[in-house]
Amino acid sequence: MKTGTAIVRIEIETDHLGPAMRELTEKQQRFVVALLETGGTNEYQAARLAGYGEMGARTRSYELARNPRVLAAIKEEALKRMQSGALMAASELYLIAGDRTHKDQLKAIDMLLNRGGLIVETKHTLTVQDNRTDDEIVARAAKFMKEMGMDPKAALARVGVEYVEAEFVEVTKPLPAEPTVDDLSDFLAGEN
Repeated sequence: MKTGTAIVRIEIETDHLGPAMRELTEKQQRFVVALLETGGTNEYQAARLAGYGEMGARTRSYELARNPRVLAAIKEEALKRMQSGALMAASELYLIAGDRTHKDQLKAIDMLLNRGGLIVETKHTLTVQDNRTDDEIVARAAKFMKEMGMDPKAALARVGVEYVEAEFVEVTKPLPAEPTVDDLSDFLAGEN
C-alpha cells in the first residue's frame, strides 16, 4: 500500500500455501497476494507491492499476469478466499432470511432452503390443443416426406397408417339413379 512516496511491501505466511503457490518464487507469491488484495485491477501496483523496482515493475507485472504458473496460483488463492468467505455469506444470508423488513427476505429463505437440500420445486403444465383431423395430419406428414425425398406410403405403413394418394373432383350434382353412357362420360369429363 502506498504511504506518501514509499511502497509498503506485502508479506505472506508461507505455512498455508497451496501447491501452485509453493511452485513460485517469493516475489511471485507476493505478486499473487498483492494482486488479490488490490482487487486484480492494477498489475503494476501489485508488482510494486511485491517488491519489484519502479522500472522493472512495468515489464514484470505484464509478464507475471500472463505466466501460467502465476495464473494457476492466482486461481488457487482466489478459490481459497471464496471458500473461506462462504461462512460469512451464509451468515449474512441467514440474517436476511430472519429480517421480516428486508426486501430480499423471501429470496434469502428460498436460497437457504435450496442449499439445505429442501429444494423448492415449481411445476408448470402446458397443454397444446391441435384441432387438425387425422386426415389433415397424415396429409401434412406425407407432404413433408415427399419434400424430404421419402416414400410417404412406405413410411406411414410402418406406423400402421394406410396412405392412398389420389386426386378427386367434387361432385356438384348427383348422377341420375340409372345413368346412361353419356351421363358417365360427362361426369368423367368434369361436366357435372
